[in-house]
Amino acid sequence: MALWQDRWFAWIYPRTEPALERELGSLRRELWAAARGRTLLVGAGTGLDLAYVPASVTELTLVDPHPGLLATARARARRLSMPWRAVQGRGEALPVDDASQDTVVATLVLCSVEDPRRVLAEAHRVLRPGGALLALEHVASERPWERRLQGVLTGLWRHVAGGCRLDRPTDVWIAGDPGWSVKRRRRERHLGVPWVLVHAVRVDAERGHADR
Repeated sequence: MALWQDRWFAWIYPRTEPALERELGSLRRELWAAARGRTLLVGAGTGLDLAYVPASVTELTLVDPHPGLLATARARARRLSMPWRAVQGRGEALPVDDASQDTVVATLVLCSVEDPRRVLAEAHRVLRPGGALLALEHVASERPWERRLQGVLTGLWRHVAGGCRLDRPTDVWIAGDPGWSVKRRRRERHLGVPWVLVHAVRVDAERGHADR
């Protein structure tokens, strides 16, 4: 991302929070209800998700590439009751050990990373077998005409919205990956576009099943 884009995104993103939370707050809460144990939040941003972290989370790691946004997330994390740490890093190379997490949470992040499939592979790597990936993302429409429009708009949108793409079929990618067993997937429309909640479990490739 160009420097001006990075600075613009760091300035504009916090200002979109009130509108986003009016629409998506209940979905975040529902998603986080399934989080357990050692949990990694990919793309922590300003830490909006921290208001929904349940008591079932015993340890939390925040990862984000934007130092300014991560500083705000750190300030919010100080209110948490469980141990936590915040690390600057990218989803494509998570600074976390293999099979060290019980839950990975991604909200509004797979739309904007450079290589979403690599981020999903990294989530798989850091989860223990049977660990859960919880994702809340806006996704490509199932309506052909709307999907084409999303593709056209993305050409401009990604330059002013931190690399965000409107046309990624994230839920389809997860469902089609043999490394994941999708336990729950639900689509809703908010802010005029489709959103999906996905609860997927890491499958142990050696054993061919999820140990949970």
